[in-house]
Amino acid sequence: MQRDDFRLKIRQILLTDWDPVGIRDNPKLSDEYDRYVSVVEEEIIRTDSVELVSELLKEIETNQIGLETTDALRRATAIKLVALRS
Repeated sequence: MQRDDFRLKIRQILLTDWDPVGIRDNPKLSDEYDRYVSVVEEEIIRTDSVELVSELLKEIETNQIGLETTDALRRATAIKLVALRS
């Protein structure tokens, strides 16, 4: 998979599956999570651990966004992100 396609898929998963701010249905805000794509990309290239990717999402929620989703939602999102490796 080419890097641009990889990043686009990460972006889409963050927006449609993770979405801690709740903006997925507002096309004007579709770039809300773009600043996190590269850090998520680095993590899923570095590891295939769903737990570590889930922890990264929680860290972003807590330290940068200020809103939290659930552990189950983070885990489900992390599973999809890690699956992009294959």
